[in-house]
Amino acid sequence: MHAIASRVLALVGVLAVAVGGWVAVPPGAVHAAPPPASATWTQLAPATAPSARDEFAMVYDEAHHQVVLFGGTQLGGGGELGDTWTWDGTTWTQHVVPGPPARGAASMAYDGTTGTVVLFGGFDGGAPLFDDTWVWNGTAWSRVHPLSAPPALNGVPMAWDPQTQQVVLPTGGATWLWHGQTQVWEQAPLATTGPAAAGAMLAFDGASRSLISFGGGASSDATWTWNGSTWTQLHPAAAPPGRRRGAMAYDADARRLVLFGGTGPGNTYLSDTWVWDGSTWSPTTGTLPPPARLDSAMAATPEQHGLLLFGGQPMVGGDLADTWRLTVTVEPSPADDRTPPAVSIAGVTAGAAYFVAAPTAGQVRCQATDASGIRSCTVSVSTSGNGAIRRVRYAATAVDNAGNTATRTVDAYAARVLVRGSAFRDGAFVVRPRHRYTLIVAASRRPTYLRPVRHGKPHSPVNALRRAGRGRWSTTVRFPRAMRGAAWRLGVRTGGRTLAVGVRVR
Repeated sequence: MHAIASRVLALVGVLAVAVGGWVAVPPGAVHAAPPPASATWTQLAPATAPSARDEFAMVYDEAHHQVVLFGGTQLGGGGELGDTWTWDGTTWTQHVVPGPPARGAASMAYDGTTGTVVLFGGFDGGAPLFDDTWVWNGTAWSRVHPLSAPPALNGVPMAWDPQTQQVVLPTGGATWLWHGQTQVWEQAPLATTGPAAAGAMLAFDGASRSLISFGGGASSDATWTWNGSTWTQLHPAAAPPGRRRGAMAYDADARRLVLFGGTGPGNTYLSDTWVWDGSTWSPTTGTLPPPARLDSAMAATPEQHGLLLFGGQPMVGGDLADTWRLTVTVEPSPADDRTPPAVSIAGVTAGAAYFVAAPTAGQVRCQATDASGIRSCTVSVSTSGNGAIRRVRYAATAVDNAGNTATRTVDAYAARVLVRGSAFRDGAFVVRPRHRYTLIVAASRRPTYLRPVRHGKPHSPVNALRRAGRGRWSTTVRFPRAMRGAAWRLGVRTGGRTLAVGVRVR
């Protein structure tokens, strides 16, 4: 188990240290020459800080412009922690609020569709692993209860993929996706086995416009990429030494994915810094790095232009409680840029059905990254249809500083009739037989639920809906096993008009 292993690592090995401005790494490392980036490490001295710990969860909360830290474990019998801290660029602040039970090695990621932070799993000493899901909204935690969830686990990385608008959790044998708008966990149906789960590093890379996983398992040196539906192992010209339980985050200013520390073969504690430019890894030059460690965490701090590193477990002694800022410098070359920018739309989930109204133009954001920088990024919204479900199309266009243009289109749906708790795919609500769902309808008069039919419009009344608010009505619906494997039309009648939506029972 990941937690137990962290307590029995042999305190032996060769530290990676800075020598003459270059980072020396253990034998067998592949070097890229010349190194393309310089890393400047600066230790900060905030007035307050979280206590020393390792195996904690930390991520940048884009909606609230702060880094969120939760829980962790303490060497020397300190046990697991359940405190919540935020970093605003200069100060650590503890939030004394109810939240998840104390735990270490939880998975945590930002969810751009809801502007919240989602936490899953972890461990608490000798107790069974957790399989619960929690959401942080900037001030408070709330537990959610999805119908299905990944298996209980710990020490597995989770990350937000703005390109596909998904929170991705690879568990080794499967890949799970969190849909924050509907609070549904979905197992990716066609995903390959993918990278090692426990101990790997996972983050979104703006250069390659994809999630990148490195290491994990028994100190792997494998690099993997996720395209929204499947994992592919990459074979870059250079790579860091194999490792697990390091820290990794994307630096938007440097346009590089940054990897630090961890433990390599033979329990070698590492303090080297590497960058990924979208196609290969390179070691950095620069200042003396923080002491070698594992189970630290690194997060973006875009307002302060750099990355934040905190804590971890050193080779000798107790856990660390130090705070570091990392600035990576890369010489830009816009004139050589022939690659269109990576463009995505934040604030809306592709293919999702929203009750009554989908996000407006003012609620979504055009996001783009490119090696030469972004000149402009705009998004337009158009609507079509006037039935129970209307299509809302979002078109984002980005232009980089080299003049390259890219456009991304995302379709969502505004539904007057919604089956809450289901997934919405290909124009239909996907439900499971014999499960209870809430049918919600927007109407000025009390609607009547109509029995689902295979063909044509529903017409046989079942029951009237109850009031669930102003202009909102609801009822509980279930779908028998006999409906499995077919497409159905579910409807309501209101004001002399029938509103019908598609339903698939699986």
